[in-house]
Formats: sequence, structure tokens, C-alpha cells
Amino acid sequence: MTFESVMRFYTFNKHRIRHFFCPDCGAAPFGMGKDGKGREMAAINIRCLEGLDIDSVKRKFFDGLRL
Repeated sequence: MTFESVMRFYTFNKHRIRHFFCPDCGAAPFGMGKDGKGREMAAINIRCLEGLDIDSVKRKFFDGLRL
């Protein structure tokens, strides 16, 4: 069984990234696609990683409104 067989995905805007989610619980653990230069990439929702202390992760503020 692969994640593609159990997960669902949606896209929006330019449809470059497939945002995967669990159809049963709605959790959205990761996305996969291509960046603006066409390179393969993945984005991981670290809140879905077991055993990770979220307070130990260094964060970088991102203001998407003012891109």
C-alpha cells in the first residue's frame, strides 16, 4: 500500500503543489510538487511528526501578505 492509495490531495492557484490530506481525519501532513523554477520539492508539516518538540524548532517569520 502506498500513500497515494490512501491519501487524497488538492491543488490551488497555479496547481504546482499537491497538498495531501487524510480523507478520514483531515490531517494535512505534507505537500509535493515543483517550485517556481521547476525543481521537485516537498513541504512537510512538522506538527505531524511524532516525538518532535515543536518549541525546539527555530522559526522564521514569513509575511505572505507582502510578497
